[in-house]
Amino acid sequence: MNKEKLKPEKVSFEDALKKLEEIASELSEGELPLEESIRLFEKGMELKRFCRKRLDESRRKISILVKDSEEYREEDFKDDSPEKP
Repeated sequence: MNKEKLKPEKVSFEDALKKLEEIASELSEGELPLEESIRLFEKGMELKRFCRKRLDESRRKISILVKDSEEYREEDFKDDSPEKP
């Protein structure tokens, strides 16, 4: 892991999620020195924000078709699930 900021045009959601999972695994092992653990935690938080932003952007783009009598109309996707921190 390097210390540079994520550049959305260079990192896919899938790659960011994979890196986040790797960080979580490393941190859960508990074998890293404190400074390295803090650095990885900060990187993990950056990746989490990036992934959340990409998911939110995708959610806004999703449309659904609703049957209205004999016609279909397009509506924005409405997420009724509770927000997760």
